[in-house]
Amino acid sequence: PHEHSTYFHSTRDLYIDLFDKDRLIYLTPDSSNEMTHFDHMMLFIFLEEYMMMKVKNL
Repeated sequence: PHEHSTYFHSTRDLYIDLFDKDRLIYLTPDSSNEMTHFDHMMLFIFLEEYMMMKVKNL
């Protein structure tokens, strides 16, 4: 089932199919890069280490 409200939207679709890949930023705990600014137009995805392997295969 899908849920929708002003603050929450749930779907079974994959985020990679819903959003433009150029707007995705993956945040991982092992990155040596420092985020120095926040772009409100970007989509931030928080990943755990085991998920990083799946993302690399997309």
